[in-house]
Amino acid sequence: MCFDILEQLQEIRKISLAAIYCDNVPGAQVRRKLFLLKSSSNPTINCKNIPRIDLTKWRADSYGGSNIRNTDQLNQQLDQHSNTRKRQQQTQSRRRQNGRRRQNRKLNGILLTS
Repeated sequence: MCFDILEQLQEIRKISLAAIYCDNVPGAQVRRKLFLLKSSSNPTINCKNIPRIDLTKWRADSYGGSNIRNTDQLNQQLDQHSNTRKRQQQTQSRRRQNGRRRQNRKLNGILLTS
């Protein structure tokens, strides 16, 4: 089994308050978004339908050692993931700034003509 940090991150993102509640209260029914009111987009569902984390992504190899084979490979994966997240955040930031600029131009145009 090869160590893949991205698979582990995907599993961690499955954790929700609803899943934690279901792990501790057998046979319960919950809303997927536990703090939001029941609605058509957030109905009460059986705990069996709540995604759970797959701990096999952290399983050690058959010799009892760590499943990290190559730290260089791990560092590359982490750097790649980090760079992707940074690019996504920069893109979102630019979009917000451009939206604010467009709003300011519209407001300036309105104020100048009044």
